[in-house]
Amino acid sequence: MPIATGNSFSRGRMRTGQESTHITTTNPNGWNKDEFSERIHDITCQLQDGREAITRLLNILGSGGAISNACQSTISDPCRRTASLVQGKVYGRDEEKRSIKSLIKEHKATVGLTVLPIVGIGGVGKTALAQLVYNDPAVESQFDHKIWIWVSNKFDEMRLTREMLDHVSQETHDGICSFSKLREVLKDHIKSKRVLLILDDLWEGMDDGRWNKLLAPFSSDGATGNMIVLTTRKPFVAKKRGTTGPINLDGLKNGDFWPMFKTCAFGDENYKEKESLSDLGQKIAGWLKGNPLAAQTVGVLLKDHLTVDHWSNILNTED
Repeated sequence: MPIATGNSFSRGRMRTGQESTHITTTNPNGWNKDEFSERIHDITCQLQDGREAITRLLNILGSGGAISNACQSTISDPCRRTASLVQGKVYGRDEEKRSIKSLIKEHKATVGLTVLPIVGIGGVGKTALAQLVYNDPAVESQFDHKIWIWVSNKFDEMRLTREMLDHVSQETHDGICSFSKLREVLKDHIKSKRVLLILDDLWEGMDDGRWNKLLAPFSSDGATGNMIVLTTRKPFVAKKRGTTGPINLDGLKNGDFWPMFKTCAFGDENYKEKESLSDLGQKIAGWLKGNPLAAQTVGVLLKDHLTVDHWSNILNTED
């Protein structure tokens, strides 16, 4: 069964109510997943101490600058623009999902916009949690429109607004080159409608003017109940843009992480591994700090050979 870490995207744009039939696995921060795994593999092979390799992996996932510098050309890649509505199993996050659903219900009659940030390091599952909420039938029934936008490290108001329009209109708007005109058309389409907008992977601390203009169609003419859920690894972005307290995502608890780790390493969360491999796996899982993307990446290395020697070489548990 595929595992959702929030990094699955479909090619091209999807209109509301359509599902993708072509799913690719990419990293939303601009890394090619295969290249990313190769980099981690190189780190693991080059270092004698497997624990240091895992530490470096977690540092990569938590480092905004390193990844940001590597993703300067992501906007042109259409496969990153729309989140897939088809996702694998998500482990844990029940409590966080309930909190978001409760907030959505609570703010049904709130005038203007409610902006809820989901904050956490890379790979911890921010996008996966947002997808859980986005795809929930009970959530869908409360909104007239759902819009999912992948923002990326470059805040492009024209692109974002055009893609918002793609979700709520069957018409094409490629001929409109004015940002103000695009906002007016969007405003007309969502007038008197309740909208759920997901802004996934927001990096920039853009000025208030640009932010307010982007979201003006969702708060005009006394709009009520509109909800924005944004995901970011930047606490200062969450603090500046959120209108309510953030959902701070930490690593998964062991009860959720261990079954996920087993799926990544053995291909099945119910796999009956030998006790020796289980002990090594528990140690490796402990050092991954509950990070789903780290589990997927390390799991690729472990799955190559389900032997004590191979796992010990990666972990290097010898004193």
